[in-house]
Amino acid sequence: MKIYNTNGQTLGIGATGPTGPSGPTGPSGPTGTFQSDSFDYIKLEPQGCMVPVTTPASVDQVEAGVDDGNYVYGVFPVSPRTAQLQWKVTMPEDWKSTGAIVAKFHWTTIDGTPGENVKWQIDGIQMADSDPLDTPLVAIGTAEDTILTASDLHISPAMTATTTGVISGTAGTVVIFKVTRIAASATESTADARLLGVSIKYIRTLA
Repeated sequence: MKIYNTNGQTLGIGATGPTGPSGPTGPSGPTGTFQSDSFDYIKLEPQGCMVPVTTPASVDQVEAGVDDGNYVYGVFPVSPRTAQLQWKVTMPEDWKSTGAIVAKFHWTTIDGTPGENVKWQIDGIQMADSDPLDTPLVAIGTAEDTILTASDLHISPAMTATTTGVISGTAGTVVIFKVTRIAASATESTADARLLGVSIKYIRTLA
């Protein structure tokens, strides 16, 4: 673009002036989330159990009510306290190394008294290729729960770890789980407890 004076003469363009100061920096946007791990679950159910050689919990099926759903359960009396169920599980390939597991117990009772307690224990052992099969199981954790209403579904709190490092995240290893009923620390129910299943939470490594 050319600039002219009133006589029609072309004027030269002067030098560019100094750059003014920069304005303030705007606020930063929100930090994105980075997720390297996620959780998944393994379900241990009585109908899929590997019945142990000695003192197995009796496994039965019942209809909850007329035209209601059926459920399978293992019976765990308070005495003798010997009933058990076992499962053999091949752990997933995406199980995170050193990832601990957490168990919750799903159970009920048909004649227990509200306010009384039932306590569960889960034992386990982890085996890889060439490990001996006759390795003793070790206590992993326990969970104590209070009877709310007889014949209702009860989901225990997450287990309290008894021994750490027993089951660690090694993909593809075989784990033997065993569930028993142990003495409750609070007022214990003398009624039979029916184990409906166990939910095992583990940490996955995302690809």
